[in-house]
Amino acid sequence: MSSPSLHLPLLMTMLITTPTKPSSVCGPHTYSCSGTSRCVLSSQVCDGIDDCGDMSDEAPGCSPCNKTYVGEAGGWYTLSVPRPRGDKLPFTCFLTLSAQKKEKVQVTLQDFRLGRFQSHLHSGCPDGHLQITEAKAESLAPPGSGSGSGQFCGITNNKTRPSYLSTTNTVTFTVQFFQFWADDLDNSFLFSLRYRILPYIRSSAMSDVTQFLGRLVPNTQCNYKLDNCSQRKCVVRSPHYPGLYPRNLTCSYHIFVLPGEVPSGKQALVSVSQPRSGRVWLEADQVEKYGQVDMSLGLWSECENVNDHVTAYDGPGLPGTAPPSPLIVFCRGGVVPQIVSSGPDMLVVFRTSPFSVPKVSPYSLNGFELEVDIKFVDIESESYVPKDRTTGAPECQFSFSSVGRQAGIVESIRHGLASNQTCTWQFQALPGEVVWISFQKFQTSHHKPDIYRTDSCSNKLRLMDGPPFLTYNGSLIGEFCDTSPPRICDHAALGEKMSRPCTPGIESYVSKGRGLTLSETVGQSTVVNRLEFVARYEFVTIAQDGLPVNKNIQSCDREFKSDQVGGRYNTQDYAFATPRNVFLFGRGGRENISCTFKLIGSPTQRIQVKFTNISVGDRPCKTVFDPSIARYRCDFGASPESGVFLTEVAGEEEQYQQCHCQVMHNTQITSVNNVLVVKFKATKMLPTQDFRDFSLQGSFRFVNTHCHDETAVKRGGFVTLDYHSSEQAICDKKSWSIRAKNGREIHLDFPGVLMPQNSASQTAPACATRSRLVVRTAGEIFIICPVPAEHTVKLSSSRANWTSDIKTDLISVSVQLAGQSTGRVTFSWLELTPDPPQSGLSNAPSPLPLGCEHPCPSLQGCISPDLWCDGTQNCPSGWDESEQNCSHLLIPIHYLYFVAAGAVFLFMVTAIIVVCRLRSCQKTEHEVAKRVSNGTVETMLNHKEEVS
Repeated sequence: MSSPSLHLPLLMTMLITTPTKPSSVCGPHTYSCSGTSRCVLSSQVCDGIDDCGDMSDEAPGCSPCNKTYVGEAGGWYTLSVPRPRGDKLPFTCFLTLSAQKKEKVQVTLQDFRLGRFQSHLHSGCPDGHLQITEAKAESLAPPGSGSGSGQFCGITNNKTRPSYLSTTNTVTFTVQFFQFWADDLDNSFLFSLRYRILPYIRSSAMSDVTQFLGRLVPNTQCNYKLDNCSQRKCVVRSPHYPGLYPRNLTCSYHIFVLPGEVPSGKQALVSVSQPRSGRVWLEADQVEKYGQVDMSLGLWSECENVNDHVTAYDGPGLPGTAPPSPLIVFCRGGVVPQIVSSGPDMLVVFRTSPFSVPKVSPYSLNGFELEVDIKFVDIESESYVPKDRTTGAPECQFSFSSVGRQAGIVESIRHGLASNQTCTWQFQALPGEVVWISFQKFQTSHHKPDIYRTDSCSNKLRLMDGPPFLTYNGSLIGEFCDTSPPRICDHAALGEKMSRPCTPGIESYVSKGRGLTLSETVGQSTVVNRLEFVARYEFVTIAQDGLPVNKNIQSCDREFKSDQVGGRYNTQDYAFATPRNVFLFGRGGRENISCTFKLIGSPTQRIQVKFTNISVGDRPCKTVFDPSIARYRCDFGASPESGVFLTEVAGEEEQYQQCHCQVMHNTQITSVNNVLVVKFKATKMLPTQDFRDFSLQGSFRFVNTHCHDETAVKRGGFVTLDYHSSEQAICDKKSWSIRAKNGREIHLDFPGVLMPQNSASQTAPACATRSRLVVRTAGEIFIICPVPAEHTVKLSSSRANWTSDIKTDLISVSVQLAGQSTGRVTFSWLELTPDPPQSGLSNAPSPLPLGCEHPCPSLQGCISPDLWCDGTQNCPSGWDESEQNCSHLLIPIHYLYFVAAGAVFLFMVTAIIVVCRLRSCQKTEHEVAKRVSNGTVETMLNHKEEVS
């Protein structure tokens, strides 16, 4: 109930302008008729209608204008303003509706015809208008009342009667009319309204105590600040929602998050939205297309003519500067999408045009209501755009390199991006790396129905080969939008359950150089034109140590050459490993991988290899030592083959090669010759597996030795293996290996008997020793019992015209003394240059092969000149040491007899002559001496003459 003191001004006003009230008592806010016992509502006095029946409520000259009306809470009251006379124009009427404190007033425009409406922006109401002010007549509206200075005019359809909800307990409707514009006066002026007083308990439904509508900025009509919204429900509403919103009014709502609200390591983002339809309606032009009226949210240019719109900015901007570019401008009605800021601030501005016709939306409401939500994201996340601390402008640039992270996920910016903005994701690889990117999701969505859209591909995603400063037209890999999506590898999101890889070039993209640049060009704000993507990037290391053996970039085969044969590796330890190139593994589209590392030293060098890690996934493979062949082998069980294979024999099949699938403690492998081949192999890899599952790491070094194999120089001869050799370890005499020169082949002759490898299918001969000779060739492996010595096992090339026990590929061969040997084993070998038969009619070997300087007819080949006539029979037939071929070195025996006899004869003759002469000289001298002693001088002279 209203107190009498509150109604005193009303009663005084009515006493002045209305007939004297009789003494009969009527209820409050009513009028007692003079001539009847009726009580009529005070709003019916001077309304131009004889409500009392005796015209006592319509005294001459009375008017409903310029009065203050009150009423009981809950009841409806009607007020009508009579059409003014033409000679009384211009006409002004104030209708003040007042309620008690904390109560509010709801007003419905019952009839509204007030001149013409011409424009929303300029001179829109030339004949008359209605103004609504939350204050007494001709008083200033108090702050926070949401009163505008705009005007309503024109004609309202009686089927829709707009309502107004006051913010305060007093509201004044000011009706001004200047001129009639039609012959039909009723079409120029007709005004009536109904009002009721809303009690406090009813009005709380409009401003729920559980909702925070903001703190009013002092001395403003409708500027609010909303904080602490992460801990309470915040709502942004238009003034007088859901009733008519005022004209020519600008309201701002600054939503922000205080630092104390943000958890450690997080960044706060502000979001506003209205997911429910029918909660927003702002006047806008009606759009009709194909017979359908657009009832969806109006955007951007659709709001320009009426100019009633809400604008959301990505923060308020820095003091003294204009707000940043808007994230959205919307009007009309429908669902409002999530509008997310890039930081802890958002500014929402509501603007209305100066002129309009009061209307009711299809949802029977006017204005808007937005829900506020605070989101927290990781401060290091690339899902939001940081801002420049000086200018406040968003810095939508992200850089990635393998130094920080080898692989990761990039996503579209989760918050809104304003129009004409560009975001860049730059992937900069290190030398020896490329960038691999695959899109797991690409989706475009527009808030407008397709039927009303006027553009396509306004937002684009571009993928360029190279960093931004090196990109050019030819570097464009692809441009993607709603009509041309990129290659999608959506099954990659399944993780370990992925059934197939993201095949490069088919379902993903790979850079040609060291960088990729992904950029999103925003033609229309992403709030309404959303381009969502999820892309996985990875820096793939394609560089590999060693020299490639072919030009195939997908090959991981490498050579490592000693500096003594033109390479770059000296005698230091060098690491080697399988590649980290995922394109060679299951995750890159390969099911099998095979990498061969060929280590090549000089003839006087040997190679030592150590393995530090061998990974074969979770496969149950074991490395076991086989003493019968003195080698390690792999026991794969039922799992696919995966391991490390080693060989010194060119072309040796894997099943015979040494194999490791585990790192054996203190295992060091030393080659017998100067070439060692290490191959890593993995088969049947899963699409989720890569170098983390299958890998080899180890080291190698080239060792200079003084090991001398004279047969290797002469290309043939006898080799002796000694299990207890006292040579230095690097020159171990338990093994021997040789590789034929280009175009040549090898012939071997071993003492002993050949042992079958499968004793179940063959009867093994008795072997009197535990020693074994293990002979490895490219084709297969042979095990020989080296005793008895009178038996031999011959191995030669698989050529049909060679006679041997075993024919196989002997381009390269390795012989190893295995088992428990107690002595030495000697065998012979020979390198041959094959010489084909000279006759095309017969395959029989010719006794003297033509075109061969040092032939070995029994083997149909040519031997090394160093083996020719060296005193050792190398050819099985002894042809290389025959007198016929070595006549320049050998003298027949009878020649020696003749020479010896002649020499003896000459010696004897010479001796006889010498003896005889000596005797003759001695006799002559004796006779001369006798004469001297017996004769005269004359005799002496005569004798002298005789002598002379």
